Amino acid sequence: MPIDPETLEQIQRQARPLLESVKPGQRILIWGAGQLGTWLADELDTCAVGFLDSNPTRQGTKINGLSIWAPEQFTLIDFDQIWISVLSDPGSICHWLEQHGQRPGHDYVLAFPGGKLCQVLVALPRMLDFLQPLGMEGRRCLEVGSGGQPWLSLVLAYLGAKRVLTTDVTRRTALPEPDEWAVVYDRLVSLAPQAWGAKQSPQILMERMDAKSDPVSAERLPFTADSFDVVANTGVMEHVTDPARAFHEFARVLTRDGVAACLAIGIHDHRANDPRSPYHPWSFLDFSESEWQALGANAYHQNRWRACQFRTAMRNSGFHIEQDEARVDRGLTPEMCSFFDSDFQQFSLHDLAELDLWIAGRWT
Repeated sequence: MPIDPETLEQIQRQARPLLESVKPGQRILIWGAGQLGTWLADELDTCAVGFLDSNPTRQGTKINGLSIWAPEQFTLIDFDQIWISVLSDPGSICHWLEQHGQRPGHDYVLAFPGGKLCQVLVALPRMLDFLQPLGMEGRRCLEVGSGGQPWLSLVLAYLGAKRVLTTDVTRRTALPEPDEWAVVYDRLVSLAPQAWGAKQSPQILMERMDAKSDPVSAERLPFTADSFDVVANTGVMEHVTDPARAFHEFARVLTRDGVAACLAIGIHDHRANDPRSPYHPWSFLDFSESEWQALGANAYHQNRWRACQFRTAMRNSGFHIEQDEARVDRGLTPEMCSFFDSDFQQFSLHDLAELDLWIAGRWT
């Protein structure tokens, strides 16, 4: 969902020195045509020459007259520097640019280097409220899909997890710097001083998969049965091709009475995060299934499941749902639904309107 105004202001403030350093006539190419990228374009005015975006549903369109290109097309554009406005795993973008001959600090820069940290700090109270009732003390935990930013793992450890393993679909991991860990840990202490971590001062250990091992996916976890007491993720399940199989995998690697916690499932069109965009949270439901599949893995969502489907799949995998939070957006109308692909005509208006799902179940 769109970044809340207070957090947005904090994040935007980080780009001010960079904006002030721009010379007249300098040509800036912005990676990320979302809420922050379009703000940068407005601030840069004539110095902005276009956007790069890996989401094919954005490519070939324009925002305020600036074209949106696929990343592979950057060599066709006349620019002086690329500014990365993406908050989630910007490290992978930096890695891609370096592989294509771009030099950090010279050819490309991070416009919002601490933006993700700002978002995490705002989300911590809700994460604590959601996870604490599930009981984490002494548990062996697996975070699936950390994207090199395993803040959820830190929260699990703070709540008393005995061991936390963080994994991702990519072999390459770039864990946060120690000072970033410290900022989040200090905020956790202020929010929940009674938690296990504050009293015991445990060492926070994050394990990484062997770089030579196969990539980890939610549908195929490289662990034996009964390996963990908790499987958790945040902002991941909309990126899973087969969520039903993923829930079965969670159950397989969990011990009896183990917990699967899926936080912040973004079941909306992320193009709508920019309030100025022509899209609404359900725009991606207008595509037919064949059209959606043709867009491939870069369409941001690998599935378009609704909240009710996630609930059904979790129950069918043997979980008893203990936590279930979703926001119903009253902005959806029957007229808007008439444009949806036929696969979504079977859902009620309420089921379609549910957004931002947080769900947790105990395997029984």
